[in-house]
Amino acid sequence: MLHITIHLSRLNKYIKEIDFKNEIKNDGIEHAASFAISLLNMAGQSFSNSDFSHVKIPKANLSNGVFHFTDFKGANLNGVNFS
Repeated sequence: MLHITIHLSRLNKYIKEIDFKNEIKNDGIEHAASFAISLLNMAGQSFSNSDFSHVKIPKANLSNGVFHFTDFKGANLNGVNFS
């Protein structure tokens, strides 16, 4: 389980940077999951030692993320930006 602490002012800054029309195109759970992990990543959340096996987060923005020893086995990472 991840314990997440994010300062609201920092979070609001990142929310404003996201184009909601492009990020949330429908109510699908995969798009919501991609959006959520992208937002957490932009806020600086570390995902090291996390179990993300079989998650579905297509087109998520995970650039500059911290994923040391993270398990992505069987995950849908189509179009994910790790750069």
